[in-house]
Amino acid sequence: MQKLSIRKAAEPDEALYELLLLADPSKEIVDDYLVRGECYTAWTSDELAGVYVLLQTRPKTIEIVNIAVKESLQNRGFGKQLVQDAIEKARQSG
Repeated sequence: MQKLSIRKAAEPDEALYELLLLADPSKEIVDDYLVRGECYTAWTSDELAGVYVLLQTRPKTIEIVNIAVKESLQNRGFGKQLVQDAIEKARQSG
């Protein structure tokens, strides 16, 4: 299985929105939680492969509010890597 390079996202662009809108049909809702949450992007070499957004919903509670893998790269274990990374980031933040 290819290992993803996951990092905090820069400013949202069209490619990022394409992925986020795979999991959430409303750009307005996506815009709302992007402002309040932390967005992370996953890369295979130089290709954007996936994305997830973490949002603190209560003290000591962080939720994945969006997670998506580019359709052409699905079924390769990338979603599992994203979830594992999100869990680790949530643990690190307490």
